[in-house]
Amino acid sequence: EQGKGGNRREYDRFALGLKVRVYAGGGDARRMLADSVLRDVSGGGASFASADATRYHIGQHLQLVIMLPGTDRIDARLEGFATVVHVDRPGADDAALIGVSMDDMLDFRRSAIPPEGEGDGI
Repeated sequence: EQGKGGNRREYDRFALGLKVRVYAGGGDARRMLADSVLRDVSGGGASFASADATRYHIGQHLQLVIMLPGTDRIDARLEGFATVVHVDRPGADDAALIGVSMDDMLDFRRSAIPPEGEGDGI
């Protein structure tokens, strides 16, 4: 089925505003590329904005860490790997839109946040 603008999509896209941290590489060699906001997500991928499109290229493997809101006592997030499928570079004043295809299911991760004054090694 054809979507708006002639785009063919296997999944519906849903607008989001969740914070995402983007990494390149893996393990100890990974480096943070950006903190951004997810623009939209679907069953097979997602997109986020970037002020520096030169950091991304088609086929690049990324690790995404999506922060979940409303988690007062835990640091809850979704983590997974994705591949860049498009880099849209609009006008000079606009952020680039980076589209990724998810390599696998996202993993739910959480860590307890110690109460204030606890866990600071004192």
